[in-house]
Amino acid sequence: MGMGVEMQFEPGIVVRNILIMATMTLFLQACVEKKMEAPPRPAPTPLPQLTLKSVDGKDISLASFKGHPMIINFWATWCVPCVEELPELDRFYRAKQDTGLKVITINLQEKKEVVKSFLSQNGYAVTALLDSDGKASEDFQVFGLPTTYFINAEQTILDNHMGRLTREILYRGFDTANGDLK
Repeated sequence: MGMGVEMQFEPGIVVRNILIMATMTLFLQACVEKKMEAPPRPAPTPLPQLTLKSVDGKDISLASFKGHPMIINFWATWCVPCVEELPELDRFYRAKQDTGLKVITINLQEKKEVVKSFLSQNGYAVTALLDSDGKASEDFQVFGLPTTYFINAEQTILDNHMGRLTREILYRGFDTANGDLK
């Protein structure tokens, strides 16, 4: 004797499942058909004029970098994507520093000793400043970490990126800051 399993379906459940599957199919179809595009660039804005302490205790004015394209990156040691992107940012800086590029990292409200130790352990060459009171992140309107700004030599913010940087994002931002608005 075979042991057959008799399955019973409630009509309401069957209809509900069909509707769910139809909705998912339509949603996926719409996603496939929609062409994904990069978000529009923000309107150019003047660089906030701030003076911040470096991890070495020196006062550094952002105005002192006038005449150089800049990448300013807000980060923290507790931020996983921040820590993951720093090696790429440092490699990019080392490859482009002969162009006059300045890369400034601004740490968000951590103790100087923590930041200095982290950077020295990893051998990063970028300029490291401290946003001890959160005023810099407020002036830049940072809403999440990491956030990166691409600034031209005239100290105008031309582009920004919130989230982990990639090599492609760095090159696009660098090209924008240098006047190549592809």
